[in-house]
This record gives sequence, structure tokens and C-alpha cells, in this order.
Amino acid sequence: MSNSLLSNSRVFLLIVLLPLSSGLEFGVSPPVIHFEGTAGELLCTNVSVSADAYPLNLALSDRWGTIVGERSISRYSHASGEKGLDVFYPLSMTLIGPDSFPVCLRSSQAGTYAGLLIIDVVDSKVMVGSWIEASVSPEKTRSFLTGFGVEDSGGQRFLYWELGILVILACLFAILIVATRKRISKKVYILCFVV
Repeated sequence: MSNSLLSNSRVFLLIVLLPLSSGLEFGVSPPVIHFEGTAGELLCTNVSVSADAYPLNLALSDRWGTIVGERSISRYSHASGEKGLDVFYPLSMTLIGPDSFPVCLRSSQAGTYAGLLIIDVVDSKVMVGSWIEASVSPEKTRSFLTGFGVEDSGGQRFLYWELGILVILACLFAILIVATRKRISKKVYILCFVV
């Protein structure tokens, strides 16, 4: 009978103390942040965080590595400035419910970049993160007339602004000829506006 009493008291003690030991459930989405754009362009996305207990004070930081797809945290030991990156996000925030915040990145140079956004719960041992993968291509060149250049597969640029100027001059010349004949033709005007 004493064994039964001892066994019942252990179960009772376990039931009473179970609510005192708990863990914090904390998550971030997306697990991998993808950026794709051109050098000098500000690239932004939203990151969501949630937990099962609020309020939480969060501290945010970022670290950068050299190999995209590398998932060993110890290899992420560089600051964003060392990589020529400007990274923008709130450095700290108080989470009072599920929330999201912007993360933005700008690179002055083309390349692929691998990073880690770290979200640390202050006064706790809880920390989560999102991997960052950025692909930055060279800055687009702009032409005189359209604002954009055209590239072929070999990387050679063709600017078609000369052709655009010729079309405009031809339309103006056609309008001038028609106007001097004192006979205005709608066909010439429509043709010039369609081109």
C-alpha cells in the first residue's frame, strides 16, 4: 500500500509541476529570404514573426558568408559592410502579437550573396533566423530615347535610339509635305502615331 501511495504522489507532483516547466514557441517566415535585382537597386521583402507568448523584446542582426546555400552558421562571420552591402531592418522591436517587418538590401556591385538574419529574444536563450540569398546583376544601361538598352546573348549592347529618331523625322517630314499641299490626310497622322 505504501508503494501505491508513493506512486500516486509522484503522479500528483508531476501534474502539479508540469505547467511550471514550459518552452517558448517562436517562429519566422520565410525560412529563406530571396532577393533578386540589379546593382544599386533597393530590394525589399517582408519577414513575419510569431510566438505563443507575448510581449517579446527582439534584437535583430545579420551576418554574411561566402557560399550561397551553405547552412553552417559558423561560416557566416562577416558584417554586411565587408561585403559591400547595405541592409535595412529594425534593430529591435517589441512583439505584442504576430507581426511583420521589412528587410531591404542594396548592393553597389553585382554578385551572389549569402547571409543570415538573426532574431534574438532578449533575456532568453531563444534565437531564430532566416537564410538570405541575394543575386545582384550589373546595373542596366539606359539609352537616349527609350531609357533601356538591349543586350544579346553575348553581352553586346545595341542602342536603337538612332532608329527611333529616324522614324520621328520621317513622320515629321510626311506631315510637313501633306500640310504644304493644303490637303491634310488622316492616314499620315494615324501612321505616325501608330509607329
